[in-house]
Order: sequence, then C-alpha cells, then structure tokens
Amino acid sequence: MAQSNQRSAFEVAGGDCEAALRAETQAALRAETQKFKKTTLAFFGTTVIFACLAINMHMKDGGSTPPVTPVTEATNTNFDMRNADQGYNYATDSTPAATFDLTTPAGRKEALHRKQGMNANQQVDRAILDMYTDVSSWFWTYSLMPNPSSLAWAIENNMEFVPLVNLKKILPEAMGSCSFQAETCTVDMIVDALEAAKATGVKMQYLMGYNEPYAGHQEASSYGSKGLKVVSGAEGADWWRKYVQPAAQKTGLKLVSPTTGMSEQKAGWMIEFLKACYDNRKSVPPCDVSLIKVFSVHEYKCYAGYWRKYAAADGGDSVNVKDGGCKEPFKPRVEINIYTVMRNAMREEYGDDVASSFWDVYFDSVKLWVTETSCSGDFAYDKVNKKGNTDVADTPTRQASCEAITGQSKCKHQEGSVDAILNLTNIERFSWFTLFPHPPTTHPNYNSITAAAMVNFATKKPTGVGRYLLGMNADEANCAEE
Repeated sequence: MAQSNQRSAFEVAGGDCEAALRAETQAALRAETQKFKKTTLAFFGTTVIFACLAINMHMKDGGSTPPVTPVTEATNTNFDMRNADQGYNYATDSTPAATFDLTTPAGRKEALHRKQGMNANQQVDRAILDMYTDVSSWFWTYSLMPNPSSLAWAIENNMEFVPLVNLKKILPEAMGSCSFQAETCTVDMIVDALEAAKATGVKMQYLMGYNEPYAGHQEASSYGSKGLKVVSGAEGADWWRKYVQPAAQKTGLKLVSPTTGMSEQKAGWMIEFLKACYDNRKSVPPCDVSLIKVFSVHEYKCYAGYWRKYAAADGGDSVNVKDGGCKEPFKPRVEINIYTVMRNAMREEYGDDVASSFWDVYFDSVKLWVTETSCSGDFAYDKVNKKGNTDVADTPTRQASCEAITGQSKCKHQEGSVDAILNLTNIERFSWFTLFPHPPTTHPNYNSITAAAMVNFATKKPTGVGRYLLGMNADEANCAEE
C-alpha cells in the first residue's frame, strides 16, 4: 500500500519532491474544508514524506539535487566580532527593534502580532488557531515538522514555523527514529526532515535547539520520558557542532539556542554549552558560537520588574523588581541578569582581551525569545511563600494570572509581564504556555498548566489570559469570568 501511494506521489509531481508536498498540502486544506481531514492528513503525514525521502535517496544515487548552503569550516579562529569580514555583520543583519504604543488597541494588537507565537501542540485544532491569527506571526510544535492542522493555518495566513530539535524524538514519526547519544543520527536525516517541512510551503527562517536540556533533576522533567531530553552543556555542544549547526547551514536556517533561562541553573547550563562550543571552534566540524543569533528562555514569572531587570540587554541595574511604594508583603528572590552573568563568566574564563574582542560584542547582538512563559512560578519566586506554608496554593489561579498580566495586581506585578516583554526591544518573540492544554490529571504540573490556559479546553473559549493575549484591554479581558 505504501509503495503504491509513494509511486502515485512521484507521478503526480513528475518526480518533484517539493511539488508533491505542495500538492498534498493543498489537498489537506481542501479535505479540512470538506471534513475529510483524517484520511487525507494521514496520507499527508506519512506517504508524502516517504516519497520525499525516496526522492532524496534517488538524488544521492546520481539525480540532480537542489542547491543548498554549503557547510564551510571556520578559517578565522580568533573570532574578533568587531571584524565584519568574519561572516556576520551585526550592523546590517540585525532586525531593527520596534516600539509600540500599548495604550491603544491598534498598538497593542500590532505588538502582539509582531512578537507572539502559538504553542501549537497536537490537540490544538484549526478553530483555536484561527482565533489568534491577527495577533500572532509564528508558531512551534516541539518538532521538526508542523502538525497538519497548524500547517494548513500557517500556509493560509503566512505564519512562520520554527522547527525544534527535540531530543526525546528527533525525527518526525514518519521518518523513523535516531539518537544523538547512540550516534545513530546523521546530518542528512535532519536536513531531510527540514527540507520536507520547507517543501510544504510553510515559511521557515530558524532552527531551535534542544528543549530544556538542563532539567533532569525535576520531577516534572522525568514525567512522560522527558528525562530523554537531558544532556550536559558540554555534550550538548558536541552534538550541536556534529548535527544541529551543519543541518542549519545546509538548509539556510538561522540558529536559536537550546532553551535555558535566567535562573542560576539554567544560565549555568548555557554558559557550559557556549564555552564548549567556543573551545571547539577549531574542531572538525567546528562549533561557531556566532551562528547562534537568539537565546531561547523559559521563565514563569508575571512580575514586570523581573523581566525589566533580569532580561534587559543593558544589565537592568537601575530597575527595582519591588516597587518602593508597594505595601503588600513581597520578597522577590535575588537573581542575576542573563546578559551580565554570561559576560562575567566569559571574562573570568577567557580574560579581558577575548571578552572584549568576542564575547562582549557577541552578547550585545544576541536577542531573546521567551518561548514558554506564564505566572506559574510567581509563588515560588516570592520568598514570603515559604515551603510548608499550607495557606499558599501551588500556583496562581486563572483569575490571579489574568490580573497579574493585565496590570490589575499593580502593587507587585506593576504593568505585568506581557507588557514588559512587549516593551523590551531585545526580546523579539514570546509564546505563552500554553494555548490549549489538556494534560492528564496525573501530570505533576497539571494545576499550573491548566490554570495558565489561553483557551478553556472544555468550552473552547478564551480565558481572561487568552482574551488579554487577543489584544483586549484589562476591562475587556474580564479576569473574573471563566
């Protein structure tokens, strides 16, 4: 059966893999409209990808191949970032930062459209995504391939897909499996998956690294085989230079870092990763830190001051997380700015000359993507809520989360995390965690995940948080209403 379908894809496309994938994407779109989604999307999700792989095998056996960006070895191993001849000119390649008037409906919606992305897991259907079309511009799925429903939505609305190298399941289901740890992956396997995704017609510019590779000690990280995603920063850098960076170069994609964050543990992992990458700049294949244009972070705090202090490109020294006029009990934990901790670590490791010529200039160029955020870490961040205090809930309620991000909990949260993120020009993108959750009740983070939902799974209607992320103002969000 599979062989018959595969030959059919070849024949329809005249042996053109890209044409076959585009044709099946359009068929999927038509089928969704005609309510034949299950059959057609199953065909799309397996047969066409196998057809593409078969064509790629034919190409490798002597057929003509499409042009790809060649992998080149780094020739200048001093990496003086002030020299624009070394590949990346930060003066011309960086996207100008945009500022927005969040006091107007048009300004707020434009800001959300520029920065907001959708966390589109398997259970997010088309109707949910359609709600947020006007206030988003990209999406991701923890995979190298978009889900069929999100793909149809993306192609119709010119949404950008950001593929991710998921260490739990590196390749899409239809392409088999491989492991970096077992050394059963090849660069070509990842390239084939990325090219198959690109050939659907969905817009792609970036390849994102591993999801939370630092988190092995946490109970929630071992749930559902999540322990498979854990790796040290040094080994993660070795896999990066062998597989991820070459795949990005071959497919013409810019690199987003593995997802870490601003806490000591998360930043420590990223520092180890960057050091190991830099130290392997002369290896074959080399690891090139300067190719990582963006750092992806996960942080779950809705205090505006937290973001303005610890995510600020200038170090945030002038920002107080706690408003001096706030009389409510609030003892925010002291952390360190993500840029400052990186700069200090590299200066200590490599000395002033290398720090000044490479690391300082590099960190000046790096932007942040907040690819998961919610208010679920608010209580743990406030030291007033001591462990063992039975009066404190595990996580904020939906209403409390809504009030925090809409500025209605102004004393502690000030303008709220969303507005702070929208106003920080070095944060290019963000994605709320999560859009449409329905975890099993046994999930260790069940309460925090469901409380932070943008869309209520039972009613399929936006929550107060979801209404605010649609561009409504605080009154329209109506935090008290489910």
